[in-house]
Amino acid sequence: MIKKVFLFGLLCCIGQIVKADMVFNEYLLKVDFKVTHPIEYARLTDSNFEQLIVIGVNEKQQRLLAVYELIPDENKKLKLEKTHLIAIPESFLAYDIIQAPDRQKIVFQAKDMIFEFDLNLNQFTHLINIDSIYLQSKAQYLASRELVKDINNDGLDDFYIFGFKETTLYVQNKQGQFRQQVINVEPKVNLQENSATYRERTLYFADINLDGKQDIINVVDSGLNVYFQNMEGMFDATATFFSLPMSVHALDWWEIREADGEQMDQDKLAYRTINEIKDLNNDQLADIVVRYSQSEGVLDRQNNYEIYFGQSKENKLVYSSKPDSDLTGEGTTVSFKVVDVDNDKNYELMLSSLDIGVSQIIGALLSGSIEQDIYFFTMDEKQRFEKEPQVEKEVELSFSLSSGKSGQAVVQLADYNGDGLQDLMLSDGEKILRIYLGEKSQRLFERRSSKLKVKLPKDGSFVDSHDLNLDGKQDVIIRYGRQDDTVLNNQIVILFAK
Repeated sequence: MIKKVFLFGLLCCIGQIVKADMVFNEYLLKVDFKVTHPIEYARLTDSNFEQLIVIGVNEKQQRLLAVYELIPDENKKLKLEKTHLIAIPESFLAYDIIQAPDRQKIVFQAKDMIFEFDLNLNQFTHLINIDSIYLQSKAQYLASRELVKDINNDGLDDFYIFGFKETTLYVQNKQGQFRQQVINVEPKVNLQENSATYRERTLYFADINLDGKQDIINVVDSGLNVYFQNMEGMFDATATFFSLPMSVHALDWWEIREADGEQMDQDKLAYRTINEIKDLNNDQLADIVVRYSQSEGVLDRQNNYEIYFGQSKENKLVYSSKPDSDLTGEGTTVSFKVVDVDNDKNYELMLSSLDIGVSQIIGALLSGSIEQDIYFFTMDEKQRFEKEPQVEKEVELSFSLSSGKSGQAVVQLADYNGDGLQDLMLSDGEKILRIYLGEKSQRLFERRSSKLKVKLPKDGSFVDSHDLNLDGKQDVIIRYGRQDDTVLNNQIVILFAK
């Protein structure tokens, strides 16, 4: 029987969802404004639980930040209580969560400053001055952007801010203060006839000179510009060029402008870019994932992924001129992730792809949906990725011709039962989530799934997984957006794993 218990007028327990080995307690949190951004989670206080951070707008379109705390009631059941509510200044352009020496903080970027939200004072306080490519004094949109990264791998988050001519690092020390350093990484610049667009570059972080320290990497044509870390946890101001034996480009093919100012011709396209630099096989050497884009036209496009494993020769990092593994998903790849399902530090690769040939487009127009294929590639006994995927799953994407909007399937990897293995959660229609528990076998997941019935958002990216109550099991957090009924826009559904 479904029971409803209202918590402080905001929270109601809607019972238990049970199937197979999975049990969830479902709660509904109603906030007093429209939720517009991803739900964030952080240890902002000395509480035993993480706080829930909600950002949205009220009826006057004023941006708001609310913090909710998990608190046990007299029956030792957890309830969510709003502890902070504050208006977000219009000058704030983006936000992120930073790990400080004693706790986490919510930080916001304005055009020339970084602010933190001080819970004790319930106000925003100045943290550091910056020089960035963002010159707006008033932002139309507050971005959820990666402002912070543990650049030197010391357990404390740092800032890296792109300027018009260079990039500035703000490296945090154990006292929570920041040391400033400039490195010569310029932003991407896209020139048009009467304008120029500046964008941040993707930086990678790995040990390139094999000294045990994490370096900063900027991809350039045919190689890497590497900023080596020194003994003090800072970096070289100028780059050392690291040549690669394979041909790679610094820009994606759609960013290239030819002599006439047009994009590259997609007929007979063959183009390589770096997708990831990461130790995939747990040998303490950085490996490179290259995306190889090929097409015979707009409707005949394919992305292969080439894996180059790092090798140590004469205490130098080297790579082969030919890939050690070559992965291909059917259709057009729309997502690529490096994952570790069985928690053995030997990573798996997850690809999502769509088949968008002419016949599939006609079928999708008639049905209002198209199939998305999900593949998992695993390593063999020689620590090379298998040519064929070990696991294949399907989910459906929906779209509406009348509204011109498309839905997005739920595809999540998280440990929902606390056994140390990643479980796979997929959407099945508009009201069903299926969870395939991870297992230590070649097939990675159990064949039978747990079925959870819950109202899903049209956009599957609005479904998230996080261990909110810190019990070792990932919980499911759901919000809703503009494609959903407006009555849902102030609601957050939380499925607490039992």
